[in-house]
Amino acid sequence: MQPGHVFTLVSRAMKKPLFAVASVAFGALLSSTPAFATDILGTYRDTGNPNDWKVKYLGTSDDWEAARSYTNGVLDTTEYVQAQTPVPADYAWATGTPWISPEQNTYGPQGYYSYVTTINDSSFTGIDPTPSFNGLSIHFSADDRTYAFIINGVIYDGFTAQTQDSYRWYEDLFIPSNGNVAWNVGGDNTVEIIVHNGNGPTGLSATLQASYAPIPEPETWAMLLAGLGMVGAVTRRRGV
Repeated sequence: MQPGHVFTLVSRAMKKPLFAVASVAFGALLSSTPAFATDILGTYRDTGNPNDWKVKYLGTSDDWEAARSYTNGVLDTTEYVQAQTPVPADYAWATGTPWISPEQNTYGPQGYYSYVTTINDSSFTGIDPTPSFNGLSIHFSADDRTYAFIINGVIYDGFTAQTQDSYRWYEDLFIPSNGNVAWNVGGDNTVEIIVHNGNGPTGLSATLQASYAPIPEPETWAMLLAGLGMVGAVTRRRGV
């Protein structure tokens, strides 16, 4: 038997355990929840604190977009007023849940209203690598109806407003990172909600929370690199 043949037989015998170890490394990477940090949640915004929100009456025209002004994704809030907490004793629908309105007396004029808040997850700027935006979760209800969601000046096209004015209880919306809106990780993000009031009191209740993609923990990367190194070694030996 030639020496070269002896080497070939030995390398074949080594392939199985090498691939087995590499498979373990990849399996841990792909299937292990513990190996990854849990999902990172961004700044929490709800209507429990009206100081986080401002509101503007936009009028009755369907061209409500013309009643607001954005510059590079930043909303001009010059004509906006501080949101208020409605008086629950006067409005049964506001009892027991956080609501905001243009004023405590929520019987404002019919038409469109713009509610706006700012989310800034600046605490993420110190994380290396910087996490990627995963999406924005919105739990909301409005009187009479929620008409549109705007992120940094861009209307989210995955939401369809109701076709007629009618009060609806809480619903959930998730705006994904692959939607038509852009999110500034570590910077200011303007979140605007358009509400249409057809008759009677008007108000908004909403909870917003950004989420970010999980970051692999250091030991997970070490296992991945080890697995890749083993596969590379096997590949090189196969070519000998």
